Amino acid sequence: MADGTPWEATLEDMHMMADDLASGGWETLTVVAGDTGAVTRDAGTDSDNRLGLVHVIQGDDADRLDPLVEDGSFSTSEAYVAVAGDTEYAVTVLKDPGECRAVLIASAVAYDHARDCFDEAAREGTIATYLQRLDGTPVATFEHDDPTLFEPPA
Repeated sequence: MADGTPWEATLEDMHMMADDLASGGWETLTVVAGDTGAVTRDAGTDSDNRLGLVHVIQGDDADRLDPLVEDGSFSTSEAYVAVAGDTEYAVTVLKDPGECRAVLIASAVAYDHARDCFDEAAREGTIATYLQRLDGTPVATFEHDDPTLFEPPA
């Protein structure tokens, strides 16, 4: 990640990645999560039986995301993760290769709260990214086949 505070570096990295994709002809949408939490099925932390990271996003970001998700197939995902102190900072890149579209999400989550989620994901072989509005209205769900996607580098 770039220089500055970990959060500033995360935002800078997200914008650099978006610029790189855009220069290659991709349509990009950058989203800054206002809050991120981890949900698990095992601990009963989620009444909807979800497993993964839940990102709360602004209404205008949700409005811009809706048409991309409706028309797209985001089949590729990457995560660039760094841990500073007890916080995991990540840029999640969701790609629709057929339409050359990418959604990039900058987030920060308390690593000790996410640990149970990552452990359960490893056991189940899947993890998801959930985007929702502040009032809890779901915006989009992205399933990931790689349960270690959000694990920090060793």
